[in-house]
This record gives sequence, C-alpha cells and structure tokens, in this order.
Amino acid sequence: MPLYWAEDPEPDLFALGARGLVLPPPTVDNGSDIEDWDSPPPEGPATTIDSFLSQLWRQFIIDITGKSPNQRGVGKRSYLRLNGPNAQELKENLYQNLAFSQIFRKVAYRAGNRNDWERAFKWLFPQRGFRASGAIQNYLQCPYFKQWIKFLEERKNSDELVTSTRHVLWRRLRGLKWIPDAQQDKIWPTKVVNGFTHWPTPTGDKLSPAVHVLLKEHARPSFPPVMDEAVEGDD
Repeated sequence: MPLYWAEDPEPDLFALGARGLVLPPPTVDNGSDIEDWDSPPPEGPATTIDSFLSQLWRQFIIDITGKSPNQRGVGKRSYLRLNGPNAQELKENLYQNLAFSQIFRKVAYRAGNRNDWERAFKWLFPQRGFRASGAIQNYLQCPYFKQWIKFLEERKNSDELVTSTRHVLWRRLRGLKWIPDAQQDKIWPTKVVNGFTHWPTPTGDKLSPAVHVLLKEHARPSFPPVMDEAVEGDD
C-alpha cells in the first residue's frame, strides 16, 4: 500500500491540541501484538496529536480505497473505476461523491443507520484492548491500521486521549456520504446478500457479486452516463 506524503505542508484536520491534549513521545519498544510494523511512524511535522491524526486520516483514505478488490475472472478489473490513481489523488471527497457510475463498475448499496455506521467504524478504528487475529488480514495490510493499533497499544497514551481521538475520527467519518460496508474480515465485502440495491441493474433474477457500501441516511446516489468505457453488466 502506498504511504501518504505531501510535498507541501497540509492543514491539520483536527483540533484536539486546543483542548490541551498532547501526543506523548512513543515508548522505544511497546511490545505490539502485530509483529511486522513495515509502515514507519509519522516523521517531521507529525509531532502533535492533530498532525498525527490528520496524517492517519489521509492514510486511511488511501488505504481503504486501495483495498477495493478486483472482480473474479481473468481480465476482470477492479470494482472501482480508478485506474492506477496517484496516491495523492485519493482524497476524502471521493466519499462525498454520489455519482456512483463515475466511481464504480459494480456496486451494491443501501442506506445505513447510525448502528450500521458504528459497526463499520468499530472494525475500521477498533477500540483500545483490540487484539489482532488472522481474520483481519485484510486490515493488517493497511499502513493506517498498523499505525492506529500501535497508537492504541502505546502505554503513554491515556484513555482520555484514545477516547477523544476515536470520537473525532468518528465525527469525521460521519461527515462522509458513503463508506465501505466494513466487516470483521473484509473492508469491502462483495458476497451477494439481501437488502442491497445493485447497479448496474442485473438482467433476469440473478445477482452477481459487487462491492457493498453504506450510504449516509437520506443520501441518494446518481448514475450519470460514463463516456470513457462501457459499463460492465452481469455475465
């Protein structure tokens, strides 16, 4: 997964520092349950809690977008209509865009209530005390997730700091218009289940796999014509 970077400093997205919260210097060896920390800790300006969280959030957007799966079958492309985007182009405004035909080749969507979004958030940003297992391999491939778990496990980070950071991350997530319907084992489920509307509209009675997304309450996707390529229907 590509690591977030910026040629020029970007503004902080959070303001926990104004409440007196600080990010303590990390312990040299915090005995993490996750063995392979191949994503480096934030460097340079990422020394405050606000800059740390801002970089974490931007990495989160890169990672969840990059984990969108390919369709099964030889020559099948990703469910997302993003052909090798530069990591810097993966901004959260993607998750404010409801013109789904510009984003997806196949998608299954439904309105998600607060409980649905809280369940997805629980897997995307677990609470302190979370223990990694083989069932979350999909998440462990994401640099943001490793950074988040390391933050949770750092002994110097108080429970108040951890609770406050999850709160502002939750509020940021709730500001999006749609998110992946994240489950314990997958960020982007694709299995056919009841309760989702599929696009493109399938021919006949057979539904085919598509990435599942949760809409914000009252959000309505649109499907304007796409000129760059034909829409892939069901086989």
